[in-house]
Amino acid sequence: MVTRSDILLANGVGVIMSDSFYSVDFAFSFPVPATVISNEDRVKVLNYIRTTENPTATILVAQGWKDVVAASVVSFSSRGPNPITPDILKPDITAPGVDILAAWSPVAPPSIDYKDTRSLNFNIISGTSMSCPHTSAAAAYVKAGHPNWSPAAI
Repeated sequence: MVTRSDILLANGVGVIMSDSFYSVDFAFSFPVPATVISNEDRVKVLNYIRTTENPTATILVAQGWKDVVAASVVSFSSRGPNPITPDILKPDITAPGVDILAAWSPVAPPSIDYKDTRSLNFNIISGTSMSCPHTSAAAAYVKAGHPNWSPAAI
């Protein structure tokens, strides 16, 4: 499997990944421009590379789409029921933290590659720790309006 560091070591300026290679339910920051394409488009890209003397590509700004499918819990998030007493519901708010925009230390690289020299004040990453402040604020807001509600009710 190719890693983000391999891209930089090969003097790569961008990366195109197929959705079978890259999990699409959470995000990573890359030290180069990156995009994820479908397996069908992957076949088209490979055919283009194989039949063109000097293949080139341009990664454009993403276009949004409306997801009409019901929300789902991402692969890295814990799930209920309570493992000790399954008949008791967990009083958790589902907040898997997918693609969360949050403050970021400018002395830390925005990707996991130690050679990434960029400096950012904000970053978009995934993880339950990223969603915790946002979810806690939402719970505090609900609690302020309903001070007698239990955590399970909130």
